[in-house]
Formats: sequence, structure tokens, C-alpha cells
Amino acid sequence: MPLTIGLLGAVSLLSNRHRGFSRNAMGFVILATSYKGLDDLIGYLGLNDLQIISYFFSIISLFSVAPLLYKYFQSLLQENYIFTIKDFKYFIVPLVLLALTLILALTVSKSELLHVLNNRFDEGRDFYGKTALIFIYLIGYPLLIIQWILYFAFINKLVFRQKKRYGKFYGSYEKRNEQLIRRVFFALTSVFIISFLMLFFQISQNLIIILSNIVVAILIGIAIKAGQEQVDMKRYRMYKLNSHEEEIQQGELNQFDS
Repeated sequence: MPLTIGLLGAVSLLSNRHRGFSRNAMGFVILATSYKGLDDLIGYLGLNDLQIISYFFSIISLFSVAPLLYKYFQSLLQENYIFTIKDFKYFIVPLVLLALTLILALTVSKSELLHVLNNRFDEGRDFYGKTALIFIYLIGYPLLIIQWILYFAFINKLVFRQKKRYGKFYGSYEKRNEQLIRRVFFALTSVFIISFLMLFFQISQNLIIILSNIVVAILIGIAIKAGQEQVDMKRYRMYKLNSHEEEIQQGELNQFDS
């Protein structure tokens, strides 16, 4: 269910009539978030070789959502935002983790890696198996949460700068956009927290699994709806803000002179 909602939402966002970085970034955010559902489905079907390959892609997608979401929010606050080569620095973490995961995969047997990916705890696990378990489950997810906390601070800083610059011109549309920014962020954060809790407590009860999937699908739906509204109103928002640009610049000059 979450995967279906995510795919449909991403297609809807990417086909939005308002073209630009904001539309594409939000679409890829939803795709990257929904990829977790595809990765779980591959593991459930027991497609071992594909599961190992899928896990490497999931590392990139999981740790790319927060920085991509940050760039998306940044693009909402600029009329003609352009993604440059310098912006790739925000994606160093997922690339480094991918490299470490590949090194780890080379030091652990295929069967051992599959045991870890499937959350099967064998007695007598060797040193490398324990290392894999710690890296994937005890370090990976907490590191993801830490990353989201840091980007929450970055996003708050963006909003604060916007408020400070536009002052009394920070009207209802800007306040609505700010509200939607937080809604998207917390909805997607909750998706990852639920995923971690299900994994950490090794939930196997069908009812809980079904309910958690329904909640995750709703959260992704909330993020999609909020993102669509943000993309739709961006042009008008920026038009209203730009109409006050001369007054803002004049106010800055007066403040500088005083």
C-alpha cells in the first residue's frame, strides 16, 4: 500500500503543470521514501540476489531524502532556483555509507549478509557477521534520525531567514508554505521512525504490520498532498513577494544608512 501510494504520488508530482526543480525534487523525495517499501517487498519474496543489490540502492535513497528535501524547501523560497555542482556536497553522506556498505559486503559471505538483511539472528555468528548487524541496524537507523534532526535545524534556519527578510510582507501564503514545510518534514520523518521501530522490535504480527502500512501510506499521502499544494502556489507566492522587493531593498538601504 505505501509503495503504491508513493508511486502514484510521485507520478502525479512529476506530471504537475508547474515545471521546475521544486516539482522534480519533491517527486524524487516521494520515490526515494517509497523505495523502502519496494526493498521490503523484495526481501519478503525471497529474491536473494536482487535483495542484496536492492539494499545498496536503499542506502542511497534513505540517506538522500533529507538533503533532497532541504534543497526542495530551499527552491520554494527562490523564484528561479538552480541546482549546482556545489549542492552535491549535501549528498556526501549517502555516498560514503554506500562505499562502506560495499566494503562490508566484500568481507561477509553472501549467506551471512542475507541472514543480516533478513534480520535472522544465528547463534555463533562470527565477528564480521556481528559487525554487519551493528552497522546495518544499530548504527544505520540512528544515524538516519540524527541526519533528519540536523536537516530540521537547517530548514528552520531557511524559514527564519525568509521571515527576517520579508518582515511585514511575510503574509498568509508564506505562513501557509511554512506550515506545509513542517507537515511534509514530520510526515516523512514519521515514516522512517515507524520503519525503524518495526525492525528494532522485530514485529511479525500481521495485524500490526497491516496497521503500520496503513499509517505509513497515510503519512506519504499527507506529504504528497502538501507538496502538490506548495508546487502549485509557488509561482503566485513569489509574484507577491517580488512585488514588494523594491520596498524591501529601500528599507535595507535606509537601515544601512542609519
